Amino acid sequence: MIINRVVPLACTSVDAATLNPAVFIALKTLESPALYLKIINNSNTAVAISYNGTTVHDYLIAHDTLELNFQTNSIPRAKQANMAKNTTVYLQGDPGVGLIACTTYTTYE
Repeated sequence: MIINRVVPLACTSVDAATLNPAVFIALKTLESPALYLKIINNSNTAVAISYNGTTVHDYLIAHDTLELNFQTNSIPRAKQANMAKNTTVYLQGDPGVGLIACTTYTTYE
């Protein structure tokens, strides 16, 4: 059910030492549709980001943040744009030092 407030979902993270340049690893699976998603790369290595585990959709350099605000990009604004429930965010890259975290927000309960 859509509600008239923003609800944070659990933050998840992976150790950059577990990254693999040949295989995508899961960072987070969305338990609700996300209207906002932020990936914080607090590591010393760049990562490729995938939303299906096979295709590279984005790239995040070391010590940088990727923010996707789906509501800002919804047209017309009377409609709500979200990343779909059960979407998994995957990472791929060389092993490094530090954490890569994912935070998400929803308007669903």
